[in-house]
Amino acid sequence: MAIEIPEARKVGMVSLGCPKALVDSERILTRLRADGYAMSADYAGADVVLVIKGGPITPAAIAKLRARGAVVVNFFPDNPLWMIPFECVEAYDVFFTKEHYALRSLQQAGLRNLSYLPM
Repeated sequence: MAIEIPEARKVGMVSLGCPKALVDSERILTRLRADGYAMSADYAGADVVLVIKGGPITPAAIAKLRARGAVVVNFFPDNPLWMIPFECVEAYDVFFTKEHYALRSLQQAGLRNLSYLPM
């Protein structure tokens, strides 16, 4: 699945969960800045909204962001099989996991917006 990211490349980010998620967020932000992405002060001004962990974010909230034209991406550093409902996973444009076995299980359940992202 090809996702088109606008040239402006402004990223909004929310990091939820444990201190490990915060460390992952800082690593990802550092890399995005190095690659030329600008950070947006709010989600309304973001071309891409990156959610770290994100179990509490509902599919309806994701749909509102997408309706404004934002690409909504999730990186889930924990085991998503135990911690996030499938309907939340499928609401994202792309859902990244660092767990190979979780990726395979989610694909077997029919989810297709998944990618492996080693950390």
